[in-house]
Amino acid sequence: MEFCEKLQKLRSDEGMTQEELAEKLFVSRTAISKWESGRGYPSIDSLKAIAKHFHVTIDELIGTEEIATLAEQDIVTVCWPIEPPCPWRQKCSPKAS
Repeated sequence: MEFCEKLQKLRSDEGMTQEELAEKLFVSRTAISKWESGRGYPSIDSLKAIAKHFHVTIDELIGTEEIATLAEQDIVTVCWPIEPPCPWRQKCSPKAS
C-alpha cells in the first residue's frame, strides 16, 4: 500500500475530514489532498506530525525505499532551493578580468 492510500485510510478510519486533519497538522487542506492523491509528499516534519497523530512509525507510513527517496529530495531542496548546480558552470562562466 502506498503512502497516499495509507494516509487516506488512517484519516477515514478516524472519521476525520481533510480539513480537520489539516488543522491538526498545521497545513492546508490542499496539502492533505495532494498527499492523498499521490501528487505530492509531506516534508519530514509533516511526516513526523502525521506519525505522531496516528500513533504509527514513519516506517509504517512509508516503506524504507520511499524514506530514502524522500530524504534525498529533502536534501536537494535544502541545498539547492532553486536548481542543482550546473557541473559545467565553472567551465561555461566567463572568467573575471
